[in-house]
Amino acid sequence: LRLAIRHCPKAEVLWLMGAKEVWQTSNDVIGAREILQMAFAANPDSEQIWLAAFKLEFENNEFERAKTLLKNARQRASTQRVWLKSVILERDLGNIPAARELLSEALARFPDFDKLWMIDAQLSDDPKIAREVYKKGTTKCPHSIAMWLCYAALEESQGVYARARSVLEQARLHNPRNPQLWVAAIRIELKADSNNGRKIAQAQLAKALQECPNSGLLWAEAIAMEPKAQQKSKLLDAMKKCENDPYLITAVAKILWQARKIDKASDWLKKAVGI
Repeated sequence: LRLAIRHCPKAEVLWLMGAKEVWQTSNDVIGAREILQMAFAANPDSEQIWLAAFKLEFENNEFERAKTLLKNARQRASTQRVWLKSVILERDLGNIPAARELLSEALARFPDFDKLWMIDAQLSDDPKIAREVYKKGTTKCPHSIAMWLCYAALEESQGVYARARSVLEQARLHNPRNPQLWVAAIRIELKADSNNGRKIAQAQLAKALQECPNSGLLWAEAIAMEPKAQQKSKLLDAMKKCENDPYLITAVAKILWQARKIDKASDWLKKAVGI
């Protein structure tokens, strides 16, 4: 490996392999640090190397070193991930004002990076402010499914189900045929109205399966919503559409587990993981 690094100093992956081997195999933090310092000399603008050096210091509780590395990285390798790690580090250390300051600059640089908007909303103690953040964020990143789901979850957590529905409707307009958005809408109906919620959820599910007929995620939800006596029948219908889908296979495992067929359930879960 050392010979390879000597002949290919621009190959970032070789430096990373060398530092990882020294650190995790020999538990030699100083040695790993030295390798990464040499890597910087050969690749001063490498995001991967800067973040590897940060990880080394952070996981060894050298937080000031980690902060200094990220500060330098923002100057030499000013990427989305570098700024994201910088914000997260300050947040995790409890330095919320510093995290917000970095976040403001990061959003000015990368307004279409959805993870920054989501962290911005999460840092807010006021649901009204978080709501405004998500409004701006979904305007800048209309195809971020994760952010639409977080936005809807915020409204749901406040008990404002009408707004949650509206958010998910907007999300589906921007992202048609998305099973995750449909499942979120279905689950909101199940929670929102104890009298008619199930009927509305079933109607939503029917629309969802028309739009996404081969979605294992939706078929798994359909199976879960059926009475136990009818779940096997629904499962057979699902198998015709998406036999090898991991969500569907997990649904099979769940049915077997509920029937106390633990070994068979375990086999199906292993099959799902292997797909």
